[in-house]
Amino acid sequence: MIGRSPWSLLLFVIQQPNSAALTYSRATPKLSGSSTSVAVPAATRVEGGATRLQQLRPGVTPWVNDYIYQEKLQSQTRKAEASEEDNYAAITALSLAMECVGPLAVAVAFAVVGTFTLAGEPSLASFLASPTISQLVGGAWVASEATFYLCCIATATFYTASAGHAPGSRGDVTEWDAEGRAEVWRRIVKDPSIDVKELLEGWMYRTDVKQASSLDLLTEWAAARLGLPAAGADARPSREAVAAAGVAYSELSVGDVCAWLAGCMFASSREALSPEQDAELQRMVRELEVAAGSPLAGSSLLEGAPSASFATTPGIDSMCAQTGAVQWRARPLAYYAVSHGIGEKVYTQHTMAGFGFERQREGELNYWYRPAKAGAAASDALVFVHGIGLGPAPYASFLDQCADDSTPLIALDIDAFSQRIFAAAPPTPDRFAALLDAALARHGVQRAVMAGHSLGSTYVAQFARRDRARGDARRVVGVVLLDPVACLLHQAKTTAEFVFNSLYNLEDATMDYIFKKELWSAIMVSRHLAWHEGEWWLDDCTKQVPTLVTVGAKDMIVAPERVRAAFGSWQARLRGVRLQYLPCGHGSWLADPELNAELVGSVRALRRDVATRRR
Repeated sequence: MIGRSPWSLLLFVIQQPNSAALTYSRATPKLSGSSTSVAVPAATRVEGGATRLQQLRPGVTPWVNDYIYQEKLQSQTRKAEASEEDNYAAITALSLAMECVGPLAVAVAFAVVGTFTLAGEPSLASFLASPTISQLVGGAWVASEATFYLCCIATATFYTASAGHAPGSRGDVTEWDAEGRAEVWRRIVKDPSIDVKELLEGWMYRTDVKQASSLDLLTEWAAARLGLPAAGADARPSREAVAAAGVAYSELSVGDVCAWLAGCMFASSREALSPEQDAELQRMVRELEVAAGSPLAGSSLLEGAPSASFATTPGIDSMCAQTGAVQWRARPLAYYAVSHGIGEKVYTQHTMAGFGFERQREGELNYWYRPAKAGAAASDALVFVHGIGLGPAPYASFLDQCADDSTPLIALDIDAFSQRIFAAAPPTPDRFAALLDAALARHGVQRAVMAGHSLGSTYVAQFARRDRARGDARRVVGVVLLDPVACLLHQAKTTAEFVFNSLYNLEDATMDYIFKKELWSAIMVSRHLAWHEGEWWLDDCTKQVPTLVTVGAKDMIVAPERVRAAFGSWQARLRGVRLQYLPCGHGSWLADPELNAELVGSVRALRRDVATRRR
């Protein structure tokens, strides 16, 4: 797929948030000064600027005793890293320029209006009487960019003033009853993949930690290139230092925990809770203390006063995407002309049509459908939900490889996280399940393997859980979760890395702008994602409907080690879970033919297995 178009290649380059410098050599050189011919490793990676080489493939080992070879290889790697950093610097500079377009357009518009206002009516009349082409074009461009920027601010402000979904949000379409909320909370505090104290600590952060901006990082890069001292770089802590200096359980008060739980469980402030909600909240805090084996500061206040009266700890705050401000960064109309205009209208349509898909619609649900080939007896369908990016097109080749001539394919196309301008809100979980079920029925699909990548895995969880309630009439016979945000969503990792993320290098700055802070994607994550509906628990897995969970060891969006601990255990295997642990980052397998082939093999193996089963 990479070789199909320059656009595809660019897409793969920017969709690798955890990629590092790779150095390839296809020959077996005899280096100057060395009497030994050495086998050059297929790929080596250097992390954090260190000189230690990390093996990426089993059985591939550098010739560690050939020091001349090692020195030259490390020199090549450093050059590759420097080149990669230069690329990220260029993208970061471009992103900062794009971020300035809207504010500048507003400033110019106000300046022009102010000038004509001060000059009086004759000046305006003479301008309107004989404007030049360049003045008309420039004026239209400034006006459109200024208007669009103000619309984006209004949209972000509107959603910031509202709250997202939570299991205890009264009147919300995703509200659960008290029994359902109690059950999900018990699952959280008894999660065997993480200590409950560590889980709570992950959601807290210190407010006095100095954060770098994209401009700070770009300035430091430029200073380093010019050999100048980088002011302020030493004052900011590293990623490792921030993690080591995290908030400890012993520092937290009941006020801190109540404030966090009010947002996450009720999408509300403590002050806005009803007496019944407040009592439920305080019972949850008490259960957390029991699970942790030690009380929080101020524990004696519980169940004796409203939680709104509990003091919080100065300098400590908690993350809550549902109630926090929408985190976004401005983009000009030209950006969406590419991501929406070219991305959807040209790239997506051309790519999907090239693989035999036709665009279909069921209510407000858009999708691409490819039937089994004529003459082939239709087998179990493969239904796929994409992640944040440019919709389903980047996955078309992967889906084609996972299928065969008898496989009907359905690839959903959800505008809300496909970088499309003024994207409509996605369907609610119940509505999504009804629409997808109707689409499957329309195409005569009785059995299907559901697959989802990253954020798309939460939609797989929503549908598969509702489908299971259909009993013998269920359609889902297998589940595939790739880089699964849905797994362990109650833990802080995904929220910390995607919504409340800090920037430590230019790669972080690049991915922050391209994926994490696009306005409509940010609204999707913080306001439209119902975490309690989208989480996939080990209890959801059954031997009758096997689950494939694939995660990269270098994934920075999900917690790979914890996912492996939870879904790679013997208890998980008894529930029909297959864990695939890849040596890559989030989504990097898309651009790696070898890893892509491994994943395709695993998906096809699961499909073959479920094809032989009977309900």
